[in-house]
Amino acid sequence: MSTLNAGSTGRKPATYSPTAPDRIGVSINQAALIAGLGRSSIYALIHAGEIESARIGGRRIVILASLRKRLLGAASEMAE
Repeated sequence: MSTLNAGSTGRKPATYSPTAPDRIGVSINQAALIAGLGRSSIYALIHAGEIESARIGGRRIVILASLRKRLLGAASEMAE
């Protein structure tokens, strides 16, 4: 008997942390939640070249290290 539910996609449960140390990329929605920004702001940062992303199939994946670097850079600019 399978442990997956009838409609399950086999993906990790929603409780899986997008900031887990082994993650290198996150979805646009997850990046927006992590940064405290809206999806459109994340797309604007991508298009401006301020954060890196990769398109894999039909998905846009934000490189988490790039997002962290940008957020930390913005924080240090505010402190000056």
